[in-house]
Amino acid sequence: GKNIDLDSLLLFIVEQWREEAGRAEERLRALFVASDADVDGNLDYNEFIDMIHHVSTSKGHRECLRMYAEMTLNRVVDCNTFVRVARKFRFFTFEVGPAVKKQDKDALAAFELIHGEWKKIEEMVMELMVVLEGSRMAKRLEQHVTILKKLFHEKLDPEQAWLTYRSVVQEFTGCLRNKDRAFAAKH
Repeated sequence: GKNIDLDSLLLFIVEQWREEAGRAEERLRALFVASDADVDGNLDYNEFIDMIHHVSTSKGHRECLRMYAEMTLNRVVDCNTFVRVARKFRFFTFEVGPAVKKQDKDALAAFELIHGEWKKIEEMVMELMVVLEGSRMAKRLEQHVTILKKLFHEKLDPEQAWLTYRSVVQEFTGCLRNKDRAFAAKH
């Protein structure tokens, strides 16, 4: 038989692990830069939430909130802080496991309920997006609606679908409240 030099094999594995760790840090830094919409070097809460919606992560909403809370213990959430905390929470890492998540009965029922609520307001939200076209509010609404539709299609994360639906409703009602205040101030 053939013999394997264990020292060489272990050295090779450690080198590969170091290279991958370096690439992971580069990806986290790139993610920070891409998510810092106002380019101020500080990741605010809305930028963080938008980032969470754009990446696939196995982390739940509460764990993401804990992660952001820990980042805000620093004066600013700069790139180094983000990378350090993201590594601690194992955010944006590849995990071993099945490629396809199983859908359970309760999750499908939750999706149907959320989807039913969405259908009640979808037309109004789409009309508002047309009225607000080109504004930051319209862009945020469009992002949330796109994510919500993707979540409805995938039917894998009912908690994230609910949170995204709530974000759409909050943006929508906020626009309506601001419009009503502006109308009342004119009259």
